[in-house]
Amino acid sequence: MHTHQWENDELVVFRTGESELATDLIRGVLESNDIPCFVFGGHYIVPLTIKAPASRVEDAERALEEARKMGEQMAEG
Repeated sequence: MHTHQWENDELVVFRTGESELATDLIRGVLESNDIPCFVFGGHYIVPLTIKAPASRVEDAERALEEARKMGEQMAEG
């Protein structure tokens, strides 16, 4: 049986949002950085909630910030 180091970690609310698109983008950034996340809500249940293991929240924040900066650089030119 394969065990992830975060399996016994508490899931905490990482972000909430009104848009499935925004939630999908955040989930994509986290998953591309090997940060597990789980989305609760959707299909007319808002706000959507993204939860992540407590031990990975700092990594998730850093990944989103890097993605934001990359998007700004691409928009500039």
